[in-house]
Amino acid sequence: MAKKKRRTSRRTKAAGAVLPEFNLALGEFLALPEHLEQKYSDVVTEIFPLKASMSRLQDFCDSYLNLDKDAPLYFKPAVPWVLMQVVDYGQMAVTSRNLGWFSQHELAFGVPLGCYKKEKNKWVFTDWAMVFPFIFVDNPLSMSGGRKIYGWSKSAIKIDDTLSILEAGSARRLVGISLVTSGTNYGERSGTEEFLQIFQRRPFISASTAVSDLLGAVPRALSSSITAAYSIFETTGLFPLGYSDRDIESLRQVLARFYGLVNSRVPGSFRAPPERTTSKRPSDTGSGIAPFNVITMKQIRDVHSSSAACFQAIVGSKMQIERTIDGGSLFDPLSGDMSGGIYINLLNTPAQPIVQMLGLETSEYSSVGKKPAATLRPMMPFWLKMDLSYGLADSQYWRTNVTGWTVGDTLKQIPRREIAYLNVGSGASEEVSGPYHFPQMTLRVMPLRAEKAKLQDLLDRYLENDFFKFEVAGQIKDELGLHGVVCLIGANFEEMTASGDPDTKYSDRELTFAVPVLWSEKRNSRIKSPALIPLYVFAGTDWNAVTLSEVYGQQSLKSKLVSPDNSWLVDAVGPRKTEPLVAVKTELFPELGKSQEAKNTTVIEILSASGAASRGSIANYLKELGLGHFLTGNEFHSISLKQVMDAKDCTLANYQAVVALLRQFTGRKDSGGNPTTGTLAPLSIKIFDYPTFPIVEVLGLIPETRDDTGPSPVFTLKPIDPFWVSGMMVGDTGLEMCSRVGTGWRRNPRFDTRVSEMRKASARKPIAIKRTGRRP
Repeated sequence: MAKKKRRTSRRTKAAGAVLPEFNLALGEFLALPEHLEQKYSDVVTEIFPLKASMSRLQDFCDSYLNLDKDAPLYFKPAVPWVLMQVVDYGQMAVTSRNLGWFSQHELAFGVPLGCYKKEKNKWVFTDWAMVFPFIFVDNPLSMSGGRKIYGWSKSAIKIDDTLSILEAGSARRLVGISLVTSGTNYGERSGTEEFLQIFQRRPFISASTAVSDLLGAVPRALSSSITAAYSIFETTGLFPLGYSDRDIESLRQVLARFYGLVNSRVPGSFRAPPERTTSKRPSDTGSGIAPFNVITMKQIRDVHSSSAACFQAIVGSKMQIERTIDGGSLFDPLSGDMSGGIYINLLNTPAQPIVQMLGLETSEYSSVGKKPAATLRPMMPFWLKMDLSYGLADSQYWRTNVTGWTVGDTLKQIPRREIAYLNVGSGASEEVSGPYHFPQMTLRVMPLRAEKAKLQDLLDRYLENDFFKFEVAGQIKDELGLHGVVCLIGANFEEMTASGDPDTKYSDRELTFAVPVLWSEKRNSRIKSPALIPLYVFAGTDWNAVTLSEVYGQQSLKSKLVSPDNSWLVDAVGPRKTEPLVAVKTELFPELGKSQEAKNTTVIEILSASGAASRGSIANYLKELGLGHFLTGNEFHSISLKQVMDAKDCTLANYQAVVALLRQFTGRKDSGGNPTTGTLAPLSIKIFDYPTFPIVEVLGLIPETRDDTGPSPVFTLKPIDPFWVSGMMVGDTGLEMCSRVGTGWRRNPRFDTRVSEMRKASARKPIAIKRTGRRP
């Protein structure tokens, strides 16, 4: 009842401007808590203030946040500093539902901002905030989760050296960090490129003491170091080369505001005359440190164009330091070297142009991994050990390709236009854009029995819209009656090319639970067209998982396909004796309410089984399954729901679209130009059931047995007459069939035109079918 009341109150704020619920048809496990609260325990961070150009920082704000004159907020750099952080998150947990926890390391570059709101045609200062356009992590769960709600733009890194923050000693290399470049081919080890190195020539000082007031002792000790350094500068008049007293004072104020380093000389909140904040200062509770605002740019690529966005938002949220456990300066104020003897060598790559974009001042030039790099010297670096909390966004203004800037739920509908996707930030260019060409693809189709009524209900809820309907097309008849069909499709493809990067070859292995359907107009259901509805996709490469999820909205998971004998992944005929063939592992929280660590968990096992392969007609069987287009060469669609979760209320969606990706097998495998096909040996499939991922229940699959002897139930299913088909496939960039922002669905005229053209051209002569058992 609480959830319904909350949603009702949200919607009544703006009559006629209702946001739809976030679609959970594929499982309640996809939902996030209504009052999301994340706790980060024992966080150890080293913070390195880096001097930067104010003009460059303003250019960055204008290109990344100040997108046009109609935007309701305006951002300016607050100070000529960028705060680089190297963080070790000991434990990251979603406490609202006790989902579980994971840990990670992070490298982030934060820009302190001044936020302004327009009042009477004038920009009025409202508050301070931090934006992190470049952020790098070494845990895939963090990369996907933070992007879904807040829009955090993250890239993968590898920590080359264990952080030695708590090992005071002589000069040492603090850390080495490499960028992880995902391989374009399945099984290809991810490449690494040395990216950043931090060296220190002096030990650091710990502020931890045995006093009872440790919470206040750490900030006071750090502030004393900073104040002592500042006092020396004031007394001697000898500020570090290139720094003015105003620069140092502004840095002190930044550290006071965002990290609570407070004493008599540093105000409790960041105040920078002559501008005055209109926001209320939070009460001193918990750590006594006011929460600070975090700004993120959230954007989603449009389906039909990789250079366009279907959604963009400026999201505001708050980070709270709950407890300061320990900390200390990384410099000695009496030494005269306010860098603490620290040198940071940072590679400035075209993909991550941090130095250039943020205008970081360099002291000299060096090399990282034998490539040119900039050397940066921090000012008054320090370290902290603390507990943090982070919740849902408290503000969001957003726009789509059919609505103007929206604050809250009051939507301003406009004619469809194109919004430029911002290729700025650490994780802005991971997707591979179409059209796609697959010169060599093999599909292993494993038809599974499912409860037809339950499967149809799932499709009705998943793809609910005002214009199109989707009917379960396949059927399997056995001694127990007539059943619906869910196909587990194992695919491998080689040397795929994409128009967005035509010189690169891609390959992958993936397993997909897909439903063959016929889609039609609700107003005229006589004309039906074939399609596949991918429900869960387990992709073997990062680029494939990200593209399917970010661009097309599919529920794709980066997974590891473990095969004792790799031949089954590429040889469709495979072995005839009983043995394990493939196991699929992906990272999950195994149980709810147990506060378990996320781990790579087995979700599917495919085993060979005893018996003989089917001798029936594959062509006839494909028609019964609703997959005749695999052999005829007719075009078909892959259809999914793409949606954007509201950052303030994760039970609602800002944008939803039914997306169709046009595909066609054009067979070039034999002299006749036909796709080749053959039967597979009998198989057995085990699906591991987890409360966080109940595949069998959601899809209505009919198992043969259930084993409850282990920690989780294991269902055994029998594929009915599995087979393989091989050929060449092409796919377009995809189009929205229809979409909605608010409650009203809109048709896409471009899709209607494309379908009309496709149907006119469908009177082609069917391709002759050739059945063969030879290896693809």
